[in-house]
Amino acid sequence: MRAVRPLLTILVAVCLLLAANAPHNSARAAGDRTLTVEPALILADVMPGQTQTYSLTVKSGEAMKIDIAPQGLGQAADGGFQILPADQDASAYTARGYIKVAPRSFNLNAGGSKEVKVTIDVPKD
Repeated sequence: MRAVRPLLTILVAVCLLLAANAPHNSARAAGDRTLTVEPALILADVMPGQTQTYSLTVKSGEAMKIDIAPQGLGQAADGGFQILPADQDASAYTARGYIKVAPRSFNLNAGGSKEVKVTIDVPKD
């Protein structure tokens, strides 16, 4: 019989909400306001007591201020997933507190990019 170890699977990137506070300019083409994050998805199997760090690259088509905050991930009534802000992520099973982002806030110039480190630190207990 195979021993089953406790395992925490964390879905990041959807859970990291990028709040871009870009100035709106309706005269610009829609393509100029693009914001991309690569990789767009991180699926991490992190055991209790482990720490894993990942690099994301955030790119912007126009100058904007970026604020990043880990968000919760809940299940909607239709069975799909929904992002939960911190004040609604009250489950005893939330992993939001295990996720740290650096830097959490920065400015991007038009066409610029920034490397962001995401660290998942799961406690032993």
